[in-house]
Amino acid sequence: MELATMGTGASGNGVRTVTAPRSALGSGVSLHAYDIGVLVVYFIFVIGVGVWSSIRASRGTIGGYFLAGRSMSWWPIGASLMSSNVGSGLFIGLAGTGAAGGLAVGGFEWNATWLLLALGWIFVPVYIAAGAVTMPQYLKKRFGGHRIQVYMSVLSLILYIFTKISTDIFSGALFIQMALGWNLYLSTVMLLVVTAVYTIAGGLTAVIYTDALQTVIMVGGALVLMFLGLRGLMIAVILAALMSSLTSIFNSSSTLFAIDVWLRLRKKATEQELMVVGRVFVVFLVVISILWIPIIQSSNSGQLFDYIQSVTSYLAPPITALFLLAIFCKRVTEPGAFWGLMFGLAMGLVRMILEFSYPAPACGEVDRRPAVLKDIHYLYFALLLCGLTAIVIVAVSLCTSPIPEEKLARLTWWTRNGPHPELEKEAPEGTLGTLEMPTGVSPPGDGGTESSSQGRDQHGARCRWWGRVLWDWFCGLAGSPEPARSPEEMAARQRELTSIAEEPLWRTVCNVNAILLLALNIFLWGYFA
Repeated sequence: MELATMGTGASGNGVRTVTAPRSALGSGVSLHAYDIGVLVVYFIFVIGVGVWSSIRASRGTIGGYFLAGRSMSWWPIGASLMSSNVGSGLFIGLAGTGAAGGLAVGGFEWNATWLLLALGWIFVPVYIAAGAVTMPQYLKKRFGGHRIQVYMSVLSLILYIFTKISTDIFSGALFIQMALGWNLYLSTVMLLVVTAVYTIAGGLTAVIYTDALQTVIMVGGALVLMFLGLRGLMIAVILAALMSSLTSIFNSSSTLFAIDVWLRLRKKATEQELMVVGRVFVVFLVVISILWIPIIQSSNSGQLFDYIQSVTSYLAPPITALFLLAIFCKRVTEPGAFWGLMFGLAMGLVRMILEFSYPAPACGEVDRRPAVLKDIHYLYFALLLCGLTAIVIVAVSLCTSPIPEEKLARLTWWTRNGPHPELEKEAPEGTLGTLEMPTGVSPPGDGGTESSSQGRDQHGARCRWWGRVLWDWFCGLAGSPEPARSPEEMAARQRELTSIAEEPLWRTVCNVNAILLLALNIFLWGYFA
């Protein structure tokens, strides 16, 4: 198998990804005509779907750009979720480690089955009922205040940049470098250009449709590669995994920044401004990720999976504890949630600093690291950190006044079917009301509508040169704005979007399939254990 030419390794400390032999780097590799044909067809299909979905997308409103108008069918959404979860690091790291160390590494993905089903059965119904668009926004609704929302937004963006985006780019570019002999940074830039263009132009609609195509390529190509070592198809599968993962991260990161950070800093920001800011932030992410690649290369000797899992284990467990308690425990308060997060962050940073300060000794050397490093694996530390954070959250919450019951309507598992709160009170906060507003209309109360209309009139009176026309189209600012909805229409729309009612037939089908999947998961664990 082609991946066998890459140096891989596994140890008791976790999964390790590939490191390329020096002799292979920079060496030219010739492709057969059918390999080149496969790659050409792949790029034609991906670019074609990206352009088609970008033109088809409703890009004139924030709701259309960031949320695909909230009108996507279930099948492309499911395909997008699947392909977004499978990055190039997964293909390269897990496949290489499985070849070197055995099937035990499959446990990383088998465990994910339970969490994904918990997301669908438990978390998603609460998020829908709450009308939440992002995780920080849910916490804002659940606890009130702004500090938890801002902290979660910034931390999520940091994790995206310094783990998922950078490592996916590096592992995908490393594979292309070894398969084709291209320069690492040249490979990275070429991938990002193709990925970022239709993500910036088309928003979530383009991301979902291209991810659906990438899912077909990944699943079908992986099955074919089990029987044929086809280099062109292998590269296409890796590219599909990389691009689908990056497009989803870029879109969700720009949504987080525009809605949870920028709108918090500029409460009177127009919808045009938010769409431009979201697109510019994607470009910023690309630049930062490229600059971070040399750091990843030098850290952990290129062991990308150790890098991802260790950093995540130090920063994510407090978030897990908070979301579990926020959904299931109505007694948790804002001070408890905030100080629990701060406690978890402090402990996680201490462990992470020690981890990078004391590298693991080589085989046969005496381990002189502190006991917290040599005796407690980072995955066990993650469980310990999650439990301690939960204790702090509950303890501080019990020392503060509880949140009134009426303010928890549709925000916890126990109140998800409660009556709708006053929807009109949510609109001035920015996200939900603003997401449905037409292009060029400012949030209520800022007096920006008249000035925006005057600006459009003056702009239309002048001679528009082609660069401005292209810019307006690319940013979704071209064309006449959609008519504004009345408060009653917006309230009715919001009630429809926050309904968690399910069709009995499809609910049964999904539940049966989920149970069968869990049964298969348990069988695999028992059989291979």
